[in-house]
Amino acid sequence: MNAARVTLRACAKINWTLEVLGRRSDGYHEVRTILQTIDLADELALRSPDRSGAGRDTLRVAVPAGWDVPVGEGNLIEKARTLLAASHPSWRWAETLRVELQKCIPPAAGLGGGSSDAAAFLRGCECLRASTEAEALERLATRIGSDVPFFLRGGTQLASGRGEVLEALPNAPTTWLVLVTPPLSLGRKTERLYSLLEAEHFSDGSRTDAVAQALRQGRAPEPASLANTFEQVAGNAFPGLAGYRRSLTETCGFALLSGAGPALFSPVADRGAAEEAVAALTKQRVPAQIARTMTAAESTAYRLG
Repeated sequence: MNAARVTLRACAKINWTLEVLGRRSDGYHEVRTILQTIDLADELALRSPDRSGAGRDTLRVAVPAGWDVPVGEGNLIEKARTLLAASHPSWRWAETLRVELQKCIPPAAGLGGGSSDAAAFLRGCECLRASTEAEALERLATRIGSDVPFFLRGGTQLASGRGEVLEALPNAPTTWLVLVTPPLSLGRKTERLYSLLEAEHFSDGSRTDAVAQALRQGRAPEPASLANTFEQVAGNAFPGLAGYRRSLTETCGFALLSGAGPALFSPVADRGAAEEAVAALTKQRVPAQIARTMTAAESTAYRLG
């Protein structure tokens, strides 16, 4: 290894669009989605072990009270570590890396926190080793989860297939967002939301293509152009979601599900408008916060030492 410690940001994401086109022959669903990193982020610190502690207590997680975040094999960082170490003898040292994770992204919210953590771990290993094996890491990332390859790159990306086929788009113009994270949980959430979809819920991807074209022309996505297939079934999956959606819509004029939810977001004119909206929602006891879009360079930055 060429460095002893690296600190990275693991950014959350929203989906400007998420269209489900249909069911594939392999049992997965074909999607077309535009993913966007935002400045809500976990923080990951990776360091080489001391001589006495190799292989013991290698993942420490600090989480807010009440959050259910796995720290063993169920954590995607550990899945990334296992797959990376098994991929080639030269990566076996990843098994003994000490990882400290500070969670700020609510788990199972549709914001990609676990996938982003796994991607940050892979990027951190690449930084420590000073390697340039980006293609190999992307192939490995696909085995961890559909969103993990996106988080290796960050920024604004058009994804198809299961979400792992990526096309880089120009960074979206800086956009301020109001983010609402309802305290609603659902076991096996994404699987269950997909199971609720019927043929009439599927679309052709044209909404996504239109937003991608706007981004290529340097324009920020307009709220009216955004779409998420899961909007059609999320109300059935998350009792109580309608109240949070109503509060965000009445305050900001718009609300859209991120991923499979239950997080909701609304683009707003500027930071001042975001601050006013969050203050109003907080008075209503709605869990809201300000966020802004992040470029690829911002969301993949790291600090050595």
